Amino acid sequence: MSALTHDLMVRGIAATKADEKSEAIRYFTRLLDLDPTPEEQTETWQWLATLVEDPVEKKTYLDEILSRNPGDARARRKLAELSGALNPADVIDPDRKPATAPIEPVRAKVQRFVCTVCGGRMVFTADGNELVCENCGSRKAIGGLKSRLSAGKSANFAAAMATTRGHEIPVRARITTCQGCSAEFQVPAHILSENCPYCGSSYATSDSSEKETIQPASLIPFKFGARGVRERLQSWFTAESFEKTPWYAAPRGFYIPVWNFTVGGQLSWTASIQNNDRWETIRDTKIIHHPEILVPATNHLPEASNEIVNTFQLAGMVNFDSHYLADWMAETYQIPVSDASLNARKTVLEAEKEQIPNQYNQQISNLRINPASMAVDSYQLILLPIWLTTYQHDQERFEVTVNGQNGQVIGQLPTRGLSEWISGIFGG
Repeated sequence: MSALTHDLMVRGIAATKADEKSEAIRYFTRLLDLDPTPEEQTETWQWLATLVEDPVEKKTYLDEILSRNPGDARARRKLAELSGALNPADVIDPDRKPATAPIEPVRAKVQRFVCTVCGGRMVFTADGNELVCENCGSRKAIGGLKSRLSAGKSANFAAAMATTRGHEIPVRARITTCQGCSAEFQVPAHILSENCPYCGSSYATSDSSEKETIQPASLIPFKFGARGVRERLQSWFTAESFEKTPWYAAPRGFYIPVWNFTVGGQLSWTASIQNNDRWETIRDTKIIHHPEILVPATNHLPEASNEIVNTFQLAGMVNFDSHYLADWMAETYQIPVSDASLNARKTVLEAEKEQIPNQYNQQISNLRINPASMAVDSYQLILLPIWLTTYQHDQERFEVTVNGQNGQVIGQLPTRGLSEWISGIFGG
């Protein structure tokens, strides 16, 4: 930083604080003409993006910053405000803890799935895109063709991080009055769908007063029912060379919440590379783009569920529609998107650490990656279908998770039984 550029920076900031915008813009524009350092350029573009009124000019300065550092948090947030993805009034002060949300139960907004022909209970058929009446067999299609062939849009991550939406989880239980039998019951905050414990009516629940709650954008519907699960378990037991099929608990189907991230930006690194008998230091960079980084949004389920999320084909996602939840248990997120994003970044870094050495013909060592310019671009909350059960073998119980889309089975040694799972998940 030269004495002149430093002086112009100081004068520009002082003029900005004195609300002398024209004078500040003149200082900062002059600074850019003097071949400033990259750091001075970035800081100057930040100030100019704040000062100019023209949205096109603002975007030009912000794009300049992000072209140099795609992970620049300030520029990404300003761009989110400019695009309308972030309302400045919703931005939280990072130095002040937001007020704690009330925890008393609230009246739920519910959707009951009932047959319009006979009044019977409607349930989602796991092998199709329809609701079927258990009583008269009437069918009702879910959504339109376009909805069933496309997934929901991703949300702006920078906007979420600037508000309480990105840092909190649903905390308020909801009170529901059954429209079938008039009984009143309470639904835990993390539950999206529930059956009346008295008459069995199926409901999807929500709390419209919690505007900061992130709603599911997409889901993968169940593709087979209990019979299909039994067939896949039988095949798995056979493939694992069991002498006979062991006893197993009745499988239960659940929608589990998962964060779906897209991570991009730029990575830079240094490493030592062997050149003949000498080791030399190299510096390099690359642009990265990692879509579909999945991170479980709940810690209520068995460890196997964390492994199985990466066995789904996300091309099968559809727009979220609560009708898919009819008579199926579903949970919303219990891990904030801010916390989950750290795991997404870790996953990408681990993948890049394995890939970077493959770029060189010679052996490298002492690889040090700088992820400062790596950023989470977008996210969405999705629901994935799984089946859970336990089986008993030689006086021991083992957990089994089945992918509800393609039938892939992952089994492991249990730490607790199915009844405890269900109690832990849906008992609060």
